[in-house]
Amino acid sequence: MQSLKINKNALAYSATTLAATMMNSVFNFYYVKTFLNVYKISNYWFNVAQIVFLIWNAINDPLFGYFQDSSTWMVLRKRRLAIFYGAPLFAISFLSPWFPWTWFGFSGDWVVGLHLMTSLCLYDGLFTFVLLAQCSLFAEISTQQEERQTILKYAQVASILGSTALFLTSSVYKNEDRNFHSFQAVCVVIAILSWLLMRYTDGKSLKDEVPLFTLIKQILTQRSFVCFVAMNFFQVFHTTFCSNFFLIFVEHLIGSDAIPAILYSLLTGSVFILPRILVLATSPLLAKFGSYKVILCAPISSMIFGTNALFTKPAQSLAPMMVVHILSRYGYKDSQQTGKGEIVSVIASQQLKDAMFCLLCMVPLLVAVFQIIFWKFYPLKMPKKDQDPSKILE
Repeated sequence: MQSLKINKNALAYSATTLAATMMNSVFNFYYVKTFLNVYKISNYWFNVAQIVFLIWNAINDPLFGYFQDSSTWMVLRKRRLAIFYGAPLFAISFLSPWFPWTWFGFSGDWVVGLHLMTSLCLYDGLFTFVLLAQCSLFAEISTQQEERQTILKYAQVASILGSTALFLTSSVYKNEDRNFHSFQAVCVVIAILSWLLMRYTDGKSLKDEVPLFTLIKQILTQRSFVCFVAMNFFQVFHTTFCSNFFLIFVEHLIGSDAIPAILYSLLTGSVFILPRILVLATSPLLAKFGSYKVILCAPISSMIFGTNALFTKPAQSLAPMMVVHILSRYGYKDSQQTGKGEIVSVIASQQLKDAMFCLLCMVPLLVAVFQIIFWKFYPLKMPKKDQDPSKILE
């Protein structure tokens, strides 16, 4: 019966994971397609918004990390309060892309571009604020590796459950021209549920103030951190590529009407759920052979996660910019105008499909090669109990 006992700390921690996964999976899966296909954003404004987002995405993480570690304000200092007060704003920011500004009487390409820019920066800012507090809470709940592994298992189960939101949204969003209002309603429900879940998270804060540049210098001089960041950059790039463009590739390479609706929903949801199930299934191996991650081998603060994001978050902008540029060269924008009297030739359509198939094959291959190269230089490769403490801060 002892094995069935619920870990309240892990349950509270995973509540925010469940909420964030629901919102983040839907946000990343649909925002590119929504702005390209529904709002018809131009390539120029899409790239402008992504460049602004790239800059903001890189700098807000270390800034928020520093403030949460060093501020005297209780709302920033205490992880629980940061999550509690950030939760409603985070939920509201999730809704920002799904309601067009044309409803308020604005029009023009610049309006759609500013809408995308605002949505990305607002959502990422609140995502960073809440999730940095949660990540630091993970380190502060316990210093015992066994309990951290328990918390990670709870979090992985929560992320699997959160990813199921895609099953519902994919069936609703399958035809955005007819069902977009239903999709908006589903997003409102997800936002409210996520806000309620994040209110459940609790925790403590135990950090001392250290100057910002001193913290960054201490972090960047660790060889293990540099290798981890380099590998993680390509992981973020790959994840963003898959989540942003999976639906677009499916519609062109398979056809949204070529498979039953239930199978379409299962295919969409599996993109997020299967990797998380794999992580959960391999957790016994991590416990036996070592998690191979720096976050389990050294004290962690918000600045660790913030500085990591300084170098990895730009991949979230570079991936969509690169792919949209390539797809536009092969006539993707023209293919979206066929319903307005323009005809895309069979040759052009096949060239677009070939480009998509090439991206699907080459991006994961190249990402894997670069990750393996950088991971070879990572020093912390043994289980924690077998590590030489002198090498942890190399």
